[in-house]
Amino acid sequence: MPLVTLIAHRNTPGKEKTKKLIEFFAAAGSIAKKHQLKANYYNFIISTNVGECSIVNLDYTQKTVEFVFAPHSIYEGHDRERITLEMEKFIRFAHELAQATGYDIVIQKPLYYDQDR
Repeated sequence: MPLVTLIAHRNTPGKEKTKKLIEFFAAAGSIAKKHQLKANYYNFIISTNVGECSIVNLDYTQKTVEFVFAPHSIYEGHDRERITLEMEKFIRFAHELAQATGYDIVIQKPLYYDQDR
């Protein structure tokens, strides 16, 4: 007979890292609203009008974090100028977030941003 077993999540970052991620994202969500961006607290995603960006590689000891845009969502139906304006808004958000939290932030550029410019 098939067996179902419940185990601990394999990628659990630990209580301290989880706490720091929640603290960081609470600040990110608050600042995102000021920049007319949306925060998805369930998945730790910041949404722009041209794509979604997730938080990866949060290192609370080094105070570094990366944002990664979903490559499939940035270009669909948006002209280059709108993408550029939205990215400029996101970069302003990231600068304010860095100042507020003390984290160094790296943004992995979306697939179609700045292409052929």
